[in-house]
Amino acid sequence: MKDRMKRFKEAIPVFVTAVCELILGISLLSDPASMTVKNVETIGMLLIVAGAISIYSYFRNPPRTGVSERNLSVGILTVLLGLFCNLNSAWFATAFPEPIALYGVIMLVAGVFKTEIVVSRIRLKLGNWWLYAANAAVTVLCAALILFNPLGLATVLYVFAGLSFILEAVIDFTTVIPLNRKSSRKG
Repeated sequence: MKDRMKRFKEAIPVFVTAVCELILGISLLSDPASMTVKNVETIGMLLIVAGAISIYSYFRNPPRTGVSERNLSVGILTVLLGLFCNLNSAWFATAFPEPIALYGVIMLVAGVFKTEIVVSRIRLKLGNWWLYAANAAVTVLCAALILFNPLGLATVLYVFAGLSFILEAVIDFTTVIPLNRKSSRKG
C-alpha cells in the first residue's frame, strides 16, 4: 500500500503537466486569441494549488526534509505567481502582444523541468532515462520553434503550438506515467 501511494505521488506532477499541456493544446487549436487570458487564469489557479501543496508538505515533512527541499519558499513564490496570474491576467496580453510567445515560454519551462527529471533519473541510476530525455528534447525543440518562428506565419504557428502541446501530453500519458510505475516496482 505504501509503495502504491509513493508511485501515485511521483506520478502527480507528470499527470498535472500532461493535463495542462492537453488543455493548452486544445485551446490553441480552438480559439487562440480569446483563450490566452483564460489559460493564464487557469494556470494561476493551478499554481495556487501547487503552492499550497508545497507549503503543506513543508510543515507535514520532518524539519530537515522541509529545509532541504525549500518547500516553504517555493510554495510561497508559487502562490504569489498564481495570484499575479489571476489578478493581472490582462497584463499578459499587454506584455505579450503576440501571445504565441507566452506559449513558447510555457513550453520551454516545461522542457527545463523535464530535463531535471532526466538528470535526476540518471543520478538515481533509474532505468529508461532515455525516454524521459527524448520527451524533454521534443519539448525544448517545439518551444524553440515556437519562440523563433522560422516560418514567420502566426496562424501556422498557433496550430503547431497546439499540436505540440497535445503531442507532449500524449507522450507524458503513454510513456512517462506507465514507466514511473514500472521503475518504482523495480527500485
